[in-house]
Amino acid sequence: YHALDSYLARLINSGYKVAICEQVTKPGETKGIIEREVVRLVTPGTVVEPSLLDSKKNNYLVSLVLGEEMVGLAYVDITTSEFATTQLPFSRLSTELERLQPSEIIAAQGVELSGFDLAAPVTRLDDYWFELEMAQQTMLDHFGVATLEGYGCAHLPLAIRAAGATIHYI
Repeated sequence: YHALDSYLARLINSGYKVAICEQVTKPGETKGIIEREVVRLVTPGTVVEPSLLDSKKNNYLVSLVLGEEMVGLAYVDITTSEFATTQLPFSRLSTELERLQPSEIIAAQGVELSGFDLAAPVTRLDDYWFELEMAQQTMLDHFGVATLEGYGCAHLPLAIRAAGATIHYI
C-alpha cells in the first residue's frame, strides 16, 4: 500500500480502472489463499485523491445517450459535487465534450460511438441502466423526490437516461 498513489496515478492516467482490495482474514487464521475483498473501484472519472488530480481543472465523468437527432448528456465532478444534465442536438456534442474535457465517458453497451472523436476512455454499462424507467427511478430515489420537475429535466428523456446512469455509476 506504500506505493499505491504512484501506481494508481499511472494506471488511472492510462485510462485503466483499478480495483482496490483489502485482506479480510487475519494473518494466521487460515492456511493457503488469504481472503480479500474489493473495497473500492477507482476509474479516471471517479478519482478523489488530491494527489492524483489536476487542481486547475475539473475531473468530469460524462454520460452519453444517443437519440435520433438529439443526445442526452450528464456530467459530474465528484470532487466538487457539480452535476448537470441536458439534451442537445448532435451538432453540439463535440463542442460540449471539448468544453468539458471529460476524464471518462460512460455509455450503454449497445451504443455505437465510433463516429465521435472521443479523447477520454469509454466505460460500457449494461443497457438497462440507461432505460428511461430505471434511470428516472434512480434519480427520484437519489434526490428523495416524487418528481423531476424541480430539476428542469422532467421532459428531457435522453437527459434523464444519462443522469440516471451517472448516478448509478458513481
